[in-house]
Amino acid sequence: MSKPTLLFLFLALFACKNEPAAPVATPQPEAPKVAKVPVGSKVYAHAVNGLVLRQTPSADGAKLGNVPFNGSPLEVLVSPDPANVYVAETIGPYEVKGGWVKVRTSENKEGYLFEGYLSRYAPLVKEPEGTLSSIEAFYQTVSALKGKPEPVPAKNGAMEGSMQRYADGARYELEFYEGGVTHNLVLPPGVFTLPEALVVFRSLWFGKHNTTTTYNEPTKTVMVLDADGYQALELKMEKDSVMLKFQSAD
Repeated sequence: MSKPTLLFLFLALFACKNEPAAPVATPQPEAPKVAKVPVGSKVYAHAVNGLVLRQTPSADGAKLGNVPFNGSPLEVLVSPDPANVYVAETIGPYEVKGGWVKVRTSENKEGYLFEGYLSRYAPLVKEPEGTLSSIEAFYQTVSALKGKPEPVPAKNGAMEGSMQRYADGARYELEFYEGGVTHNLVLPPGVFTLPEALVVFRSLWFGKHNTTTTYNEPTKTVMVLDADGYQALELKMEKDSVMLKFQSAD
């Protein structure tokens, strides 16, 4: 190789070493992800003490009234702004949060409601008929039944048990004990997040009773207890499914 060629290669390598490195883009935080509530859809309040209807999309917005926990449909007029997120509860790694949805009530009042205590499923506000439990009666408004109840082997010291399947893949099991009954509900992926399930099933199971909600780190379980200790609700994630256990003592 000739000397001019070697000199050219040396100069080229030197220039590359001294060329400033391209700037590295700084990762930007993602905008908060808030599920879009379609305009024109119906939603329902799942806060047992009602939700404050506000004039503006903020927790400090002027109060226009109260939306009761009575199963009345609310028409969505404006979807929430994904950048305007409010956190109402923090339980371990989970947060009950959401944006502000502009709605029209059944009394034709318009205003903003916190999204975290709303659901597209209506709450169960009347006692179920016959032998249906409140969990069964509510979930039949979410999904159709699949087949008939099936007996399951007694476990965990239960005297007997049964299971009902649903068309969306949910499973509902009952375990009967001498001192009470345990209800197990396994929700299929994508139907409820754990915070959504907490809001909906806490109000369903406890009604207006005072409760405490905590997080058990060793078991990765959200625990809800009533003031008297006779009822309990446990929620946990298993892969993408929400597992719920409802317990009551005689």
